[in-house]
Amino acid sequence: MKFATVLLAFLVSVPAAHEQNHTTSGLDTLGRQLAAFRAMPVGDPSPTPVACPSDGILHGYIGLDRQELYRRLGKPDWVNPRTSRHWYSLTRPISSNWRGGGYCSIGFSFDDKDVVEDVSISIAM
Repeated sequence: MKFATVLLAFLVSVPAAHEQNHTTSGLDTLGRQLAAFRAMPVGDPSPTPVACPSDGILHGYIGLDRQELYRRLGKPDWVNPRTSRHWYSLTRPISSNWRGGGYCSIGFSFDDKDVVEDVSISIAM
C-alpha cells in the first residue's frame, strides 16, 4: 500500500514539474529575445522581424510581481500613461503609425498589488 501511495504521488508530481520547467524556460527565452533585440544597432533600417512568443509562454508571466518582471526582462520600452500597461518591443519601431510587417510588442498590466494580471500582444502588419 505504501508503494502504491508513493508511486501515485510521483506520477502526479511529474507532469507538474515538467510544466513548471517548460514555463521557466519559456520565460527565459523571452528574456533572451529581448536582450538580443536590444543589442542590435539602433540605426538598423531594416530590422529582422521576430516571431511573437506563444500564448503559453506569455501566460507564464501572469502572477509575477513587477520587480520579478523587471528582473527577467529589464525596464519596459514604453509605459502607456493612460492604462499603465508596460510594453516591451521585440522589433523596431514601436510606433503605432509605422507600416511594416511582423513587428511584435508585448504589453503587461498590473493589479493594485503590482502583480501581472494580463498580457497582450500587438502586431503591426
